[in-house]
Amino acid sequence: MSAKSSIKRRIVFTCGSKGGVGKSWLIVLAIQWLRSIGIEVIAIEADEETSTLSRFMEARFVEIRNPTAIDEIIQIAIEAPTDVVVVVDLPARAGNEFGEWFGLIPWDDLAQQGIKFTALAVVAGTKDSIEGAIRWRDFLKGGNSAFIVALNERDDVSTYLGSKTRLGFQADMIPELSIPKMDSRLSAALDARSWTIAHALQTEQADYLTQLMSRARLRRYRDQIYSQFETVKTHLLP
Repeated sequence: MSAKSSIKRRIVFTCGSKGGVGKSWLIVLAIQWLRSIGIEVIAIEADEETSTLSRFMEARFVEIRNPTAIDEIIQIAIEAPTDVVVVVDLPARAGNEFGEWFGLIPWDDLAQQGIKFTALAVVAGTKDSIEGAIRWRDFLKGGNSAFIVALNERDDVSTYLGSKTRLGFQADMIPELSIPKMDSRLSAALDARSWTIAHALQTEQADYLTQLMSRARLRRYRDQIYSQFETVKTHLLP
């Protein structure tokens, strides 16, 4: 077994059973928060169908077609020269590949390299998203891993709020975040321009998004999200 690494590395990835529940939006926000507090981040786009992450920021592409391909993500983390968080936006269909991969994972070897995992499971207003969270939770039981549930308040999540699944997660002390619903005009403008909130707040370009009230609303939204990331930072930092 190799000598224990002094470099700390965390791999954070989105997970779920279907597309369109807000996984990419959450991961973009997580990357912005990590970088805002000075954390080295490597962004990885693994969803070639939508490529949402790479629309908003520079990201490396890793094609996830089989469990062996997932090893490339590990290698990227291992080759990082400093403490790092590797953030991966997975496609909705990645469950089978990752389930098989996690079943064979050499946890001790990865721990020797300072590697930990965190899954961000987004729950929306569908039964599928709840079932997806349960499935991914089962993948990650044991080892150097953490699991976080994020509720997308864009949708009606009352089914999850009153579910046995939520009670089980709470009993297991799984942290829960809320993704606030953004003003539809702001979200549409960000999407149309492929701008992150950070870009809209920093650019000097004259635009609807850079107007005083727009920026005030974006800052308030950003602060709501960032304050929640702070509560789970032990699961997100290297």
